[in-house]
Amino acid sequence: MENFIIYLFIILFVVIAIYRSINPSKKRSVTDDSSDIQNQSLINQQHLDQIHQQNVLNQTIIDQQNMQTQIDIQQQQNFDSN
Repeated sequence: MENFIIYLFIILFVVIAIYRSINPSKKRSVTDDSSDIQNQSLINQQHLDQIHQQNVLNQTIIDQQNMQTQIDIQQQQNFDSN
């Protein structure tokens, strides 16, 4: 019975060794994590740049609308005074 248990352990270790040789574990290194962080940081910065560009465009549109409103008000006042 003792020999049977020993043989089971030996077979188990052999199966584990064969499995690990066929499917080696893919451990991530610190450099992989660092690279992922840098890539995500770059993506985030690009996204922030896009948001900033959109904000500038929106502000430009608002400024143009405000100028047009001021022009309309001035024209209406001129018309009313005449």
